[in-house]
Amino acid sequence: MDTAVLQASLPQRLAAAGVQTRIAPLQSLEQADGHWWLLLEDGRPERAATVVLAAGGRSRALWPHLPARLCCSWAAVLELPAFPARLGRPALWLPQRFSRLALEGRAAGLVEPAWVVDPGLVPHGDGALLGQLSLVRPERMAAAALPPPEAEALLREGLAAHPWGGQWAEQPGRLRQAPVAFTTAGLPLVGPVPQTQGLWVFSGFSAGFSQVPVLAPLLAAGLAAAPGPAQRARWRLQQLGVWPAGG
Repeated sequence: MDTAVLQASLPQRLAAAGVQTRIAPLQSLEQADGHWWLLLEDGRPERAATVVLAAGGRSRALWPHLPARLCCSWAAVLELPAFPARLGRPALWLPQRFSRLALEGRAAGLVEPAWVVDPGLVPHGDGALLGQLSLVRPERMAAAALPPPEAEALLREGLAAHPWGGQWAEQPGRLRQAPVAFTTAGLPLVGPVPQTQGLWVFSGFSAGFSQVPVLAPLLAAGLAAAPGPAQRARWRLQQLGVWPAGG
């Protein structure tokens, strides 16, 4: 999945499906008078009976009462202006194993920051994204991004240590950082938030490319389909171990 292509085509696809959209940064999420109020940066609040919180690494900042197993790391990648020509046609080049998954699994026991680098190369529009630095801090420490020069140095250092990534360690590129949600158990949060009427969550994916295309249609059906199909969708989510979104 090329996220640049997805972002460019998504508004048109949503409109074709009859989905009304309003694009504005969300400042806060509040519950009052039996409704949810989304306070947007453009100054106009949005009222809703039901909200699906799918804000990734910013989910807890919007609703601090989410289950404790939802955590956040900082990811850093290098954005290349073009896919390396010597690799031929743009395609996914991913490691056989992701060190990030083991780091996420031991996040609850960390007493100091820890980081890993996974080599890899994925198409991104006309360019590519190289590598991924994953930084996890203990819960008691501030969850802030590293200064860009420090993050880039760690990312390039980690790439240089890998047999495949070493050849790209000096590749010119622009550093990009973003918060990333994950859970300590490895299973995402999908479904209604316990004891919070009208709030659903869709976050914490450790393998988003494979998990989201399967779980998103089930969540939509469980939330908005007729009673029979909705019940079947919720039962399937239970089978997959992601419903309810508590624990």
